[in-house]
Amino acid sequence: MNKFDIKEQYNEMLDEVYGDIEICDYTYSASLALYRIDPIAYDQGFSDYVDSLLVNGIYTERELIEAGLL
Repeated sequence: MNKFDIKEQYNEMLDEVYGDIEICDYTYSASLALYRIDPIAYDQGFSDYVDSLLVNGIYTERELIEAGLL
Protein backbone atom coordinates (compact mmCIF):
# COMPACT_ATOMS: atom_id res chain seq x y z
CA MET A 1 0.00 0.00 0.00
CA ASN A 2 1.24 3.47 -0.83
CA LYS A 3 -0.10 7.02 -1.07
CA PHE A 4 -1.09 6.55 -4.71
CA ASP A 5 -3.14 3.44 -3.91
CA ILE A 6 -5.08 5.36 -1.26
CA LYS A 7 -5.59 8.33 -3.63
CA GLU A 8 -6.94 5.91 -6.23
CA GLN A 9 -9.34 4.44 -3.65
CA TYR A 10 -10.44 7.97 -2.70
CA ASN A 11 -11.03 8.91 -6.34
CA GLU A 12 -13.00 5.71 -6.93
CA MET A 13 -15.14 6.44 -3.87
CA LEU A 14 -15.88 9.98 -5.07
CA ASP A 15 -16.75 8.72 -8.55
CA GLU A 16 -19.03 5.98 -7.20
CA VAL A 17 -20.84 8.29 -4.78
CA TYR A 18 -21.21 11.34 -7.02
CA GLY A 19 -21.00 9.91 -10.54
CA ASP A 20 -20.13 12.05 -13.51
CA ILE A 21 -20.31 15.83 -13.50
CA GLU A 22 -21.52 17.68 -16.59
CA ILE A 23 -20.21 21.18 -17.27
CA CYS A 24 -21.14 22.95 -20.51
CA ASP A 25 -21.81 19.70 -22.38
CA TYR A 26 -18.53 18.16 -21.18
CA THR A 27 -18.52 15.23 -18.77
CA TYR A 28 -15.93 14.70 -16.04
CA SER A 29 -15.54 12.22 -13.21
CA ALA A 30 -16.43 13.72 -9.83
CA SER A 31 -12.90 13.21 -8.54
CA LEU A 32 -11.31 15.04 -11.46
CA ALA A 33 -13.84 17.87 -11.35
CA LEU A 34 -13.32 18.42 -7.62
CA TYR A 35 -9.53 18.21 -7.95
CA ARG A 36 -9.44 20.75 -10.77
CA ILE A 37 -12.13 23.14 -9.52
CA ASP A 38 -11.29 23.19 -5.81
CA PRO A 39 -8.00 21.46 -4.97
CA ILE A 40 -8.20 22.64 -1.35
CA ALA A 41 -11.57 20.93 -0.86
CA TYR A 42 -10.19 17.84 -2.63
CA ASP A 43 -7.18 17.73 -0.28
CA GLN A 44 -9.35 18.27 2.81
CA GLY A 45 -11.68 15.49 1.69
CA PHE A 46 -8.71 13.21 1.12
CA SER A 47 -7.40 13.98 4.60
CA ASP A 48 -10.82 13.16 6.07
CA TYR A 49 -10.88 9.94 4.01
CA VAL A 50 -7.48 8.88 5.37
CA ASP A 51 -8.65 9.61 8.91
CA SER A 52 -11.73 7.45 8.34
CA LEU A 53 -9.53 4.56 7.18
CA LEU A 54 -7.66 4.76 10.48
CA VAL A 55 -10.76 5.20 12.67
CA ASN A 56 -12.55 2.30 10.98
CA GLY A 57 -9.53 0.01 11.37
CA ILE A 58 -8.99 -0.46 7.65
CA TYR A 59 -5.33 0.53 8.00
CA THR A 60 -3.14 0.89 11.05
CA GLU A 61 -1.40 4.11 12.01
CA ARG A 62 1.92 2.48 11.16
CA GLU A 63 0.72 1.53 7.66
CA LEU A 64 -0.47 5.08 6.99
CA ILE A 65 2.81 6.54 8.30
CA GLU A 66 4.79 4.17 6.08
CA ALA A 67 2.65 5.27 3.12
CA GLY A 68 3.51 8.89 3.91
CA LEU A 69 -0.06 9.82 4.80
CA LEU A 70 0.37 10.67 8.49
